[in-house]
Amino acid sequence: MRVWIVLTCAIAALSGCGVADWANRMDAERFQKSCAGFGFQPNTTAFSNCMMQQAAQDEEANQRMRDRMALDEAISKDKKRK
Repeated sequence: MRVWIVLTCAIAALSGCGVADWANRMDAERFQKSCAGFGFQPNTTAFSNCMMQQAAQDEEANQRMRDRMALDEAISKDKKRK
C-alpha cells in the first residue's frame, strides 16, 4: 500500500506530463480487481459503490501521507533552527 501512495504522489507531481491519466487508469484497474475479489459483479450498483469506497480510502491514505510528510518537514526545519 505504501508503494502505491508514494507512486501516486510522485505521479501527481508529474500530472502536467500526461502521467495523471495513466495513474488514474492504474488506480481504476486496482480498484476493479479489489472489488471483483470481494465478490462484487461489474456493472452493478454494489460494484460502483465499492469502486467509490476504494477511491475514497485511497485519497484518505494519500492525504495522511501528505500530512505526515508536512509534519516531518516541519520537524526537520525546527531541528535545524536549534
